[in-house]
Amino acid sequence: MRLGQAVKEIREDRGYLQKEIAIESGISQATISRIESGKINAISSDRLKRLAEALQTTPDTLLRVYSSVEWTCPFCKKTYYIENYRGIN
Repeated sequence: MRLGQAVKEIREDRGYLQKEIAIESGISQATISRIESGKINAISSDRLKRLAEALQTTPDTLLRVYSSVEWTCPFCKKTYYIENYRGIN
């Protein structure tokens, strides 16, 4: 999961509009939109902290990195998806 996906999921889960997060964080709505769409992939630690506070979460939660590995059993031919999680310290 990328930063923008995490921001969007958390914002929508909590029922916030981009405009509300913009006001609370001091980050423009246009910038939040670009973060969520993946046009901005990295932000300063100050902006990350303000964004996390506005979303009522932690910077670490926003920086979670998820990956999925696809593996097909050579015997039964079933495909499995193995989820990996790595927190960023």
